[in-house]
Amino acid sequence: MIYVGIDIASTKHECFITNEHGEVFSNSFTIENNIDGFNLLRESIKSFSKQTNDSNISIGLESTGHYSQNILMHLIKYDYAVYYINPLFIEGFKKGKTIRKTKTDKLDCQLIASYLQQNIEDLEPFKPTDAIYDELKNLTRHRSFLVSERSKVKVNLKRLVTIVFPEYINVFSSLYNDTSLAILHRFPLPSQISKLEAKDINEYVKKKFPHCRIDYNKFEQIIELAKQTIGSKLSSYSFEIKSLINMINAFTDEIEIIENQIDKIVAKIDTNIFSIPGISNISGASLLGEIGTISKFNKADQLVAYAGYDPTIYESGKYTSSSGKMAKRGSKYLRTMIWHIALVLSNCDEKYHLYYLKKKSEGLHHNKILGHIGKKFIRLLY
Repeated sequence: MIYVGIDIASTKHECFITNEHGEVFSNSFTIENNIDGFNLLRESIKSFSKQTNDSNISIGLESTGHYSQNILMHLIKYDYAVYYINPLFIEGFKKGKTIRKTKTDKLDCQLIASYLQQNIEDLEPFKPTDAIYDELKNLTRHRSFLVSERSKVKVNLKRLVTIVFPEYINVFSSLYNDTSLAILHRFPLPSQISKLEAKDINEYVKKKFPHCRIDYNKFEQIIELAKQTIGSKLSSYSFEIKSLINMINAFTDEIEIIENQIDKIVAKIDTNIFSIPGISNISGASLLGEIGTISKFNKADQLVAYAGYDPTIYESGKYTSSSGKMAKRGSKYLRTMIWHIALVLSNCDEKYHLYYLKKKSEGLHHNKILGHIGKKFIRLLY
């Protein structure tokens, strides 16, 4: 069998080709991260295959995120058996080979080929998920990014309002609801609001939100608070407030577009995942995108480990760790989504709520109980 080790980088990849008899195609060589480089790699493999009269080829590369995606899919396209190897395994394998602190791309690609050769029986070749799951993963991760960025902007807006008009913070149930943001965008400074009458604000809000119902007295309250505010008088804050509100609205519009696209994709998938209590459209879509086809996991424990919910184990001599902390390896997006679902289940599902109360009475910390609920949910999901 021929073994190919590839050390992935952003603009180039280091490659090493050998076989089970120790024959080497050449010293490790470099290919560019483009079609010419990919073709050079395939031609090199073909040449060595012809030279050794061996067509059984296995290719190993580290799972280094987005840098490896293009070459991985290129090799899959040409029906190569590609093994996606966790970098932690390569690091542990390297420690077993040498105690020297040596790190070079040329050495790493040889280590990957050697690891692949010695562990081929325990490894499974990469199986690409259906494109529809990849689309869901990309969209739900992008939505997560947009929501996170919008939250940062909201925090910054609240900071400014606290400086300029602190009394306004508690007028509405949420500082960030549409009416509140519309008023702040049109009248960002208390000095502007204090000169208005309640009907002025009312007319503006009705024009912007025709179906919105707000107590007229609330507008009068805002004006009175503006007249008595202790906030800063600097006019420059008005530009910052307007800018931040524009950003929030832009993020909100983009999130809505992404969510509509997610709904369209989910509608094409035959799944009963949404029948599970605690699963919303977004959380369900995120689970589908991160997990893909459930059939790639042979048992529930593999899915638990994939989400990073498996406990760490440490023993040395007579010492055995009793903490069993969560490993937190695997997909952080999947782990975060399951954490949120566990939080919902602990509050809204009777069975999980009773379990939460039972564990709480036993003295377990809130986060640890959610970890247990998350693991139970993963097994249910499987």
